[in-house]
Amino acid sequence: MHKHLTFNLKIAALALLIGSSWQASATTPTLTIDQLRQQREKIKQRPRRIWFNHDGCDAIFFSTNSIKGRAQAIPEDLLNVRTTQLADKQVDTLAYCTICSGFGNFTHRTKIGHMFTVLRIEFANESTAGIRNITGDLIAQGTDPLQVMVDFCKAKDIEIFWSMRMNDTHDYSWTPEKGYPLFPKLKEQHPEWLLGSYSNKPPYGAWSGVNYALPEVRDYCYRFFEEVCQNYNVDGVEMDFCRHLQYFPSVSNGGQASDKDREMMTELLRRIRTMTEREGLKRGRPFLIAARAPDSAEYSRNLGLDIKQWMKEGLIDCFIGSDYFQLNQYGYQVDLAHKYGVKCYPGLSDTRVGGFGKGGDQQRASDASYKARAMNVFAQGGDGVYIFNEYNASRNYLYSIGSPTSLLGQDKMFFVTWVNGKPSTYLTGGNSYQRSDILTPADSIPLTTGQRVERGLYVGENLRAAIAARLTPALDLELQIACLGTADNAQVDWNGKPLKGGELKDNQLHFKLTADQVTQGLNRVGLTIMRQPMAPETSLDSSGCWTVEYSCAYQLAGYNQPPWRRLFNNGNWEEKIVDGTLLFADRGTNATDTINLVYPWTPRADGPCTVEVRVKVLQSTDPMAVVVRLANGEHVEFLTLAPDRIGLAKAGLSAAYNTTNAFHTYRIETKGKDLKVYADEQMILDGSGRFAASATDPANATPMTDGLEDWNHCSLMIGSNSGPGQGTALWGGIRFRGTGKCSWEDLLLKVSYPKALPK
Repeated sequence: MHKHLTFNLKIAALALLIGSSWQASATTPTLTIDQLRQQREKIKQRPRRIWFNHDGCDAIFFSTNSIKGRAQAIPEDLLNVRTTQLADKQVDTLAYCTICSGFGNFTHRTKIGHMFTVLRIEFANESTAGIRNITGDLIAQGTDPLQVMVDFCKAKDIEIFWSMRMNDTHDYSWTPEKGYPLFPKLKEQHPEWLLGSYSNKPPYGAWSGVNYALPEVRDYCYRFFEEVCQNYNVDGVEMDFCRHLQYFPSVSNGGQASDKDREMMTELLRRIRTMTEREGLKRGRPFLIAARAPDSAEYSRNLGLDIKQWMKEGLIDCFIGSDYFQLNQYGYQVDLAHKYGVKCYPGLSDTRVGGFGKGGDQQRASDASYKARAMNVFAQGGDGVYIFNEYNASRNYLYSIGSPTSLLGQDKMFFVTWVNGKPSTYLTGGNSYQRSDILTPADSIPLTTGQRVERGLYVGENLRAAIAARLTPALDLELQIACLGTADNAQVDWNGKPLKGGELKDNQLHFKLTADQVTQGLNRVGLTIMRQPMAPETSLDSSGCWTVEYSCAYQLAGYNQPPWRRLFNNGNWEEKIVDGTLLFADRGTNATDTINLVYPWTPRADGPCTVEVRVKVLQSTDPMAVVVRLANGEHVEFLTLAPDRIGLAKAGLSAAYNTTNAFHTYRIETKGKDLKVYADEQMILDGSGRFAASATDPANATPMTDGLEDWNHCSLMIGSNSGPGQGTALWGGIRFRGTGKCSWEDLLLKVSYPKALPK
């Protein structure tokens, strides 16, 4: 018999068996509500070493290369994408998401939402050759992606949750001209349900989020959960609030959630809990409820998510804290959850701190890095670990991160910060809730001579236990410091004691530690530089070496592509690629409406620096509506590009110039307090001695996302610095170079063992 046919018959038989056992439960003596809750409490205690969020895009972005010669994909094909490989790992729980972006699109069979069976999903800037949606294939065979996952998990004794992204806004890329393949039918039919619109974007979050202050939205959400619990034999449901963190207009418009907002969301959870108990009684087995939300009760509460109240009322069984930012050490969410009898599985999202530098994503995404994060979770009392956005189910770390015992003797990399998304993307003042230290190559710390800077490094590794097990670790402390010069230029202390004998290799300052120096828990690391590197006397004009070059022929990924950041505070803006250039349009007229693209550059104030931009102004109603802002830690200046003039706002200089008739290359050269501006190689503005405005004076700041004040001091910005003014320009390229100032870019502790233990 053909293997695929055999597989289909096995799945069909298994589905029949499961269906029969579920049906039979209806004829058995009915559980009382107390018995159901006791059973739920018992199931809640089940070990969940690794809780794996599957994401669900396996069906809609399926590669047809694996089914050559067959017209349709079968369940086995879907499982082979990234599910079959989980069976021999430490994965005890699978969260399967069937939402295809937005609110109402699903790849499971639904009569409430929209069954997403669009065969090919074309994107303007992405190749989708050989990719298609196989949801329709599976439905034609009497199943669907969620049912396939349920059948697989039941056969493998893996717990399965249906995961719903409560307000996914990947569809914010919709435009009136092109639409967007994943924009849901419900949003098309009810634009009044959204938190904004394409032409009226809120300052926080994305415009395409649905408004949970509306009873219609909350009712649809409830019915989505009800339908799954009635039709699928899942063990529980997961409410993924982190996708994405916007629920109420009060928050997206720059305020905080009200008590009324919070009560509306809490009441929705009460309805869902009541429904799961009703449906659990019908099937004779309870449903568990999990919530994924930020790891701060205060931050979540001001978003409208009263996670502490949910725990107090027993509305959730499991809590998963953190996403692309982490506000507290893992122990915070563990203690909060355990206080109310809720199980806690801290989230380990894939890191997105930026791909440049030795300490960027490459090391943070390594197996050793995931093992360190997991060890930190268990050292702080976590019940297990939660993995998000991992698309390779064959990863080695999935064999060992489920317990501290299996992690013993495994190589690890401990960082100060693994995820560095900005909480203020969704909540005004959001970065002020940050309680754990931040240090990444994209969040470097400019260093001042003689001034000590400290960061905390949490090390969950029990080195004494390792030594007792006859495992001798090698401990390499690595500090990434830009422009340090020599090893003796830095004084480093570890838990208050100076470290000696540092070795410098490619901006990495290394120290060898011993096990007795490292505390299991938080270790404090201090850094002081003795002097700034000498600035070269020669000009960089002809060096041909640029620190950063951005062609502007493509949009930076997502909200950010670290270290670049979009700092938008605008209700009406546009960003898109036009004929290989980047169009930035500030169309807002409110006092705070700006649109900025910023890079955290740390040039030396006394060294030569060069900035070049190629730009064509299309429209501007204010000189500050199309600008280049340069701040070097001491001084700041705005190059203003009006339709008929260019100027230096702080120096008070300007000259007539047509910025709209063509693309022009503008070059800014600085050294000390001298500044000159060239347009197409001709010097237009001589600001010698006039580059003097203070970069640290709030009056010279640009409206920026809170918590990034240092970026006001040391950064390069393009865009609009005018609230009421409007400006549109095409940017063809940005590049800059200059003598660097010392900055602390990263810190990690590598724990290496003589040999790896067996898997």
